[in-house]
Amino acid sequence: MSGGIVLDTLRRIALSRRIYLEAFLLSSLSMGIAFIIFGLYPFGGKSLLTSDLAQQYIQIFSEYRNIMHGGQSIFFSWNAGMGLNFFGILSYCLLSPFNIITLVFPERFIVEAIALILIIKTGISGLTFTFYARSVLKANALTGLAFSLFYSMMSWSVLFYPNLMWHDALMVLPLVIYSVHRLIKNGRCWGLVASLTYIFVTQYYMSYIVILFAFFSFWAVAIGFHKLEEWKKTLLSFCKFLLCTLLALGISAVVLLPVIYSINDGTLLGSKLPELGFAFSPVRMPEMLFNGAFSGMTHNRFPNLYCGVITLILIPVYFANKRIEKKQKLVYAVFAGLMLLSMLLLPTNSMWQLFGGADTFLGRYTFVISFFLVAVACRGFMNLEGVEFKTCIITAIALAGYLFIAFFLSGDNLINGAAFAVSLIFIILSMVLLHSFSRYLSKIKLLHYLLIGLAFADVTANAAILLYRTDDAEGTKSRHEYVAVSQDYREATAAINAIDRNFYRMEKDFYWGLNDSLAGHYKGISHYSPNEGGALNEALARMGYQVESGRKQWVSNTGSTMASDALFSVKYKLSKGKLIYGYSPFFKTRNFDLLTNDDVLPLAYQVDMRLENNTLSERNPFLVQEKLISDMLGSGGAGRPRVFVSSDYTCTLDNADINMGKYDKCILKTINHNRASAVTMSIKVTRNDPFYLYIKPESKGSNAKLTINGEEVENVFKYESAFPYLLCTNGRGKEFQIRIEFEHELSFTPSFCYLNYQSLLDFVNKIKENTVTIEAEDLTRFYVETTAEKDKLLFTSVPYNSGWSITVNGKNAEITPLLNNAFIGVELEEGANHIEFSFTPPGVKTGTIITLISIIAASIAYIILKRKEMDKLIVN
Repeated sequence: MSGGIVLDTLRRIALSRRIYLEAFLLSSLSMGIAFIIFGLYPFGGKSLLTSDLAQQYIQIFSEYRNIMHGGQSIFFSWNAGMGLNFFGILSYCLLSPFNIITLVFPERFIVEAIALILIIKTGISGLTFTFYARSVLKANALTGLAFSLFYSMMSWSVLFYPNLMWHDALMVLPLVIYSVHRLIKNGRCWGLVASLTYIFVTQYYMSYIVILFAFFSFWAVAIGFHKLEEWKKTLLSFCKFLLCTLLALGISAVVLLPVIYSINDGTLLGSKLPELGFAFSPVRMPEMLFNGAFSGMTHNRFPNLYCGVITLILIPVYFANKRIEKKQKLVYAVFAGLMLLSMLLLPTNSMWQLFGGADTFLGRYTFVISFFLVAVACRGFMNLEGVEFKTCIITAIALAGYLFIAFFLSGDNLINGAAFAVSLIFIILSMVLLHSFSRYLSKIKLLHYLLIGLAFADVTANAAILLYRTDDAEGTKSRHEYVAVSQDYREATAAINAIDRNFYRMEKDFYWGLNDSLAGHYKGISHYSPNEGGALNEALARMGYQVESGRKQWVSNTGSTMASDALFSVKYKLSKGKLIYGYSPFFKTRNFDLLTNDDVLPLAYQVDMRLENNTLSERNPFLVQEKLISDMLGSGGAGRPRVFVSSDYTCTLDNADINMGKYDKCILKTINHNRASAVTMSIKVTRNDPFYLYIKPESKGSNAKLTINGEEVENVFKYESAFPYLLCTNGRGKEFQIRIEFEHELSFTPSFCYLNYQSLLDFVNKIKENTVTIEAEDLTRFYVETTAEKDKLLFTSVPYNSGWSITVNGKNAEITPLLNNAFIGVELEEGANHIEFSFTPPGVKTGTIITLISIIAASIAYIILKRKEMDKLIVN
């Protein structure tokens, strides 16, 4: 008898929990089917490699695999940005426990591993919303399943898939809001601490959005569902809310504090509030609520708001419902209005983005708004009896009318033919189903299954349409090409490591991606990360490297010269089948030639103390590098031939006047505005040394067009940091015509320079006379041995970071920041010097202490509260 009771109890528990497994499977299946329809490998030839996933995250995940499989340091990496604090990248991209999946898959299947992570996170988002719907909204199991699909498969989830780490916020948001309800209802707070800690640790960037929404939700719930006379209880609950948030922050300090240090110059923050105005068109924005509506992925013009067609119909049903308390509806109406205004107005829109001026993935916070819409729609559905069916009909007609206007009268393609047809079909089907619910209550279970089927078809169709539209608009990189290129990079690295165990850097003379060094596991300069930028990239921009305008979060090897290669230890280069001046063939992969140049300087070398005063003040990168070389040599370089030798040119004007400004700036103006204007610079090469052209645009964003001997060079006038362009090597006798076509007015600074290769070799050999021995213990610790004369400085091409500490001959020593705080220098003692460099991410030690204290405090509080509960239970 007792065994039968136990089995019956276990069966009931299993049945009650089965709904969450079903929610997980339904949402996962929906995303998986959308991927299959899209033709994702192995069901087709397409990949998910687009936007940031192709440019930075796939390579970061590859480096993550390399670190975890190789037992290397997770704190520092030499494989990007000349050497960087990897903790910022780790905390932004890699701390989600689901990333372990990438470690199980072979390297060549990393793209598929990421697709699986996205599918699993979508499934868990469906699971957590089902839990929220059943626990807070008191929805039955089948209703919770249907609306969990609308939440987990919202357009935000599909279109922001390149930022797969953001999806942890989507997963945890229902648990945070559930915990807010629980805190207000019975004072229980540990669920809130746990859910907030998870999001703080795994996705600090999105955690700000979650906690801000939780703050607003607290007051909406407290005011809407409790009596105003209970204000003391509400204030007490709010104090607990704040304490829970602080406790979660304290427990997460081991991650959050180093993150604060790793963000250079506040690159994720804006400097001031934008002026009052609209972030999005109030008239056009509702179009984004329909199935398949698309305004772009990376550079979307409107926020992604779609969360199910039936959701649109049910929201007015909620507010028209007579069974729902007026106070609740009023509070939710105010809440909805505030959410709407916060999207539309520029100052409040920036509030959601930590007052930063995001220029890509606009509306990255709208998953919280979609959550609110789905929750309200679910409440409306559960109270259908309190609404006259004509309300649903009027709403559906209004939606269909707006859909017709948007499709046939709008001037662009937010809603294309497929989106229009699918939205209209689901509006009709939703109306039929809602009508059936109002009439055939005896068939309610069957209708719920139909509701789940309708929701599944709706969200899956939306996902498939959006994937196709994204591919058309943004394009995706070939999965097979990525695997092949990454394999070539690693083959080249392995070939070098087999015979060269010294420190070196490798770069490319072509562009594939800015984080390729992470995928290829080689030490590189090019890098793209939301946490990097600042002084290093500013210095590299002045030396001619191509760097992102504004926040300077990315740097490319484009613009390097043989001199900068020598200064920064670039010993190897990958080339697509062509020789590079000064480099010789070393190894061949399937697609690339690996070249080597021994005439480069090591990671650290002795220079004159005069370098300490170099501030990179010149405007021309040739002059910057010339001054740098001169200061490194000091008085020892007196009388040496220049490395960069300028060359004159002739200038021909076509319908333009020219004035020469300061620093050789050319100011051009059109004479006759009815005709095209142009300037042509002509030059004949007289030497076989590398010959460079540098044009610095003074008119940023100009529509000017530059051609070299009739071939157009793109993007020259679109970047704030111009870069040297190699015209030729061994080109004596060649002639070049550089033509610039412009409209109305144009300002730019041109410069032509030869690189005196012999003078560069003399400089390198002179620096190498002072022997420097470098040994590395691991990625975060290396040693330098050298004997120095008086007034000598050790220059390292290691980016300056406060996490580095050094000792000279066993004594703690100060780091000397060089080149505007871009690189590390050390003042040498006269005689023998043994210098030890070690790196610890700034804030890790303090953060660890705060985390331990917070965990101990939380444990003590938990024990005390549990004892009080037990004592109260015993008394009762």
